[in-house]
Amino acid sequence: RQLQQLIKQAEQDSRVLKMLIDDLVVDMKGVLLLPFATILNIFPRMIRDIAGEAGKEAVLEITGSEIEIDKRILEEIKDPLIHLLRNAVDHGIEDPEQRRTNGKPKRGTIELVISAVRGNRVEILLRDDGRGISPDHVKQKALRLGLVSEDRAQHLAEDEALRLVFLSGVSTSPIVTEISGRGLGLAIVSDTVKRLGGRLSLTSE
Repeated sequence: RQLQQLIKQAEQDSRVLKMLIDDLVVDMKGVLLLPFATILNIFPRMIRDIAGEAGKEAVLEITGSEIEIDKRILEEIKDPLIHLLRNAVDHGIEDPEQRRTNGKPKRGTIELVISAVRGNRVEILLRDDGRGISPDHVKQKALRLGLVSEDRAQHLAEDEALRLVFLSGVSTSPIVTEISGRGLGLAIVSDTVKRLGGRLSLTSE
């Protein structure tokens, strides 16, 4: 009988302890995790303003802003996201007249899609319907800066050539502007993502 009472008391103590731990986990998440919306809410207006300054029209569509992430990572990733968005407007989205000539809507679209992948990892996908990136232009810029040899440039595959944009000073546009970070934006993005233990990939059409 005493043993049964001890077992019953231990089970009750275990349930109470589990409730306390669950509450603690919830509290810790509240301290450590924040939704992406915390930093993303300002971006749609920022895109409209930047596009307006450049004589363009652009809209930002966001998906997955409710996904939560460690707030330290969120703080670190904010500036790289701003660089990428500025770059999309400045170098990607064409002016309305050029878009009409190419059979596109005069207003460009930029998409920012956040999704949870493989447990505790997050994927951030940023794409625009602009002009894309010319691998040849990127190689020529890297050659002029002495970042690659002529022989290596000739043998670079298209994806390897595109990755040159992540080197400091290499710009996807012949005109480097304040909007896109004077050619430094994508290098900053690459450095930050690597420091956070992430991976970066780039495709262009």
